[in-house]
Amino acid sequence: MTFRDDRPLCLYCNGGLEKRGERWFCGECYSKLIPAQELRDLINEVSPDDWRELDQRLMPSPRARRMCPLCKTEMTTWSIYDVPVDHCDAHGVWIDRTGDTTIILANEQMFKSRNSGTPRGAFVPLGIGIIFGALLSPWLDRRRLRKDIERTSPPKKRR
Repeated sequence: MTFRDDRPLCLYCNGGLEKRGERWFCGECYSKLIPAQELRDLINEVSPDDWRELDQRLMPSPRARRMCPLCKTEMTTWSIYDVPVDHCDAHGVWIDRTGDTTIILANEQMFKSRNSGTPRGAFVPLGIGIIFGALLSPWLDRRRLRKDIERTSPPKKRR
């Protein structure tokens, strides 16, 4: 039974959580419970060429399951860019300490590597390089994006 004055506790350090808008923060270790849509939007803003739902980025994680600090139901355990996250269907995604920053930076790094400013066809004579670069550039961009999506998406279930 929960009482009015009971504060939810942090899953990482057992400190009290504070509500700020839709988020729950731990003032001691900076862990947080944020809505899943908010994390999805943060990730998608960093890489405008890769708009996926959050569940298309979640990879299975071997970590033990934990209980939601708000509703005390068991959360599913996942990882995004090797950062462990716990997902509560009712309240969102729990991220320990500065995991959200790590996720955003990893996603930004992948976007930058896909869209690096290196000229394509630089080692081919200038006229031919420009022509091949213009013809192959869209195909290469889609290929890089497809490879990154395959690498950061959960494995497809076999029927």
